[in-house]
Amino acid sequence: FSTLCATIDSPDSDHHDRHVSSAIPIYQSATSKGLNGKYDYSHSGNPTHTFLSNHIAKISSAKHAFAITSSMGALDIILRILKPGDEIIAGNDLYGSSDRLLNYLQNHNDIITHHLDTTDINSIKPFLFKDSKAKLVLLESPTNPLLQIVNLQEISRQVKAIIPHALIVVDNTIMSPYSMKPLEFGVDIVYDSATKYLSGRHDLMAGLVICNSDQITKHLAFIIDSINIQIFQKFTIQQKQQLSHHQPS
Repeated sequence: FSTLCATIDSPDSDHHDRHVSSAIPIYQSATSKGLNGKYDYSHSGNPTHTFLSNHIAKISSAKHAFAITSSMGALDIILRILKPGDEIIAGNDLYGSSDRLLNYLQNHNDIITHHLDTTDINSIKPFLFKDSKAKLVLLESPTNPLLQIVNLQEISRQVKAIIPHALIVVDNTIMSPYSMKPLEFGVDIVYDSATKYLSGRHDLMAGLVICNSDQITKHLAFIIDSINIQIFQKFTIQQKQQLSHHQPS
């Protein structure tokens, strides 16, 4: 894992630095004439963001990743996939801001959340039936703040067996990609606060969204591009990733 963090690979042949710099160049321009038509306005992306997204996907063993302003921004983007009348299955021990956002959606958008003891798989079974309105299952493991362990793999298996359209979403902040890769357990979307372990120095705010599905990625990319919450400090995360695994013991 240290080697993965310390090496920043070029996403594709379009992104080779002709000067062969040892660090990823920082693109601060708001607009560009485009790299083979790929970039125009930086809120939709630029080469620095592409390098970071590719790097996060690599260390997470994923196909796709996005870096945005915060983990709550990440969760907000994910929840925008839902429509009024949809329902959420979630744990009863969630990060406080996540809980507040779910309450807001219930009060203003008619998206109901069922808070359950997700450490007990049997608590979810009454909500697993054909034509269920549950469109998203929101999990943490360990939970925050009580550090309870949730069987992500078994919950994913049971949910997908009965309501395959439901998205399994996991906040992986406490574990980080170093300790756990939830996509390997059948999870659809992972989000993470890069402010914490992935940064390591508590001096930036950033969030990550990670997934394997091309279809989900396309939907998320449209939302991110529409509301423009990518981060300026993207290059800082890359530098910290490289440095954090080369500190003297």
